[in-house]
Amino acid sequence: MSKKMKRVIDKKLCTGCTTCYNSCPVDAIKMMEEDDGFKYAYIDEDKCINCGLCKRVCPILNNSDLFNNLNKVYAAYNQNVRSRLKSSSGGIFPLLARNIIEDGGVVVACMLDNMKPKHVIIDRIEDIDLLRGSKYIQSDLQTIFKNVKDFVKKGKVLFVGTPCQVAGIKNYLKNNNNLYTCDLVCHGIASYKYFYKYLKDKYPNDKIVDYKFKDKRKSWKNYDVYIKTEKKEYIENVNNNEFMIGYLNNCYIRESCFNCRFKGKNRVGDITLGDFWGINKIDKSLDDDKGTSLILINTEKGKGIFNKIKSDLIFKEESIDNAIKYNPAIINSVKDNNSDSFNESLKNLSFLDSVKKYKKKKLKTRIKEIIIKIKK
Repeated sequence: MSKKMKRVIDKKLCTGCTTCYNSCPVDAIKMMEEDDGFKYAYIDEDKCINCGLCKRVCPILNNSDLFNNLNKVYAAYNQNVRSRLKSSSGGIFPLLARNIIEDGGVVVACMLDNMKPKHVIIDRIEDIDLLRGSKYIQSDLQTIFKNVKDFVKKGKVLFVGTPCQVAGIKNYLKNNNNLYTCDLVCHGIASYKYFYKYLKDKYPNDKIVDYKFKDKRKSWKNYDVYIKTEKKEYIENVNNNEFMIGYLNNCYIRESCFNCRFKGKNRVGDITLGDFWGINKIDKSLDDDKGTSLILINTEKGKGIFNKIKSDLIFKEESIDNAIKYNPAIINSVKDNNSDSFNESLKNLSFLDSVKKYKKKKLKTRIKEIIIKIKK
């Protein structure tokens, strides 16, 4: 690799979406991992032909036509309780995925592969479970955009990801009638580097075979983290799980997440999914503590696919203001960046010891504080 490397855009702005990497006609873009564990786009100046395409496709530099006007807001959940309990909130994703696959299409979303998050393409209903659940860690997109480009020529593709990833695939493919996009209400993306540190410190002699960041079998509002090793199963409340404590305290969030360009009522996806926190205070009939989803319908495509699954849902139209009141991450970025102080602790302490100083408050208290801060 050439030593003449320069960033495509400023590190504080780069989301690692890979749009430029997948678009470069001479493979002059490299996704390079830095000390924070995130990958950033660099140009190999020896290979670069100065065509400017990397800048033109970047969704940070060119996003004015990516946003859709909000159409409808729903609080909803899957009537199939078993399916809902396996999902992070209301079990909407598996219904969307099934609909696309039954129509001859494919689904592109994140899975944990040997504990590493990456986007994959599936075309079988029995594989939907691989893609369920929150991951909280930035997935490796690799060359998935190029693969999607081949699939949209043949049929429908449902792409599910963070707003910056959805913005990237939209800029890469432009207006494609076969592309259906679902963006997620995102707190911010954690680094795999720190997830690995956490696993290594906590389970040094065990191989992890299953990991669920959000296990709702006991409670959706006060969920657990489920870990299965070759030797044993562990269930920890989110308030006691060291990785989630560090994540919710913004100890290893990507820098661009603190000034996210894809927040707001108008979304980049055809559909937006998230948790409808606070639904118990708005409409108790939609809360049984097994998970209730927030669904934002943003386009006619989104409306069309929602109409195809709504017979499987319990749902009610809601206001965007109610949704934002209890989940302000819809419109606002997180504020406090604790990465510097956390990394300073790691110089002398283990991951588990470094996170102890953040383990002071329960999840509900932290969420309330986050809401107050990002509303300011």
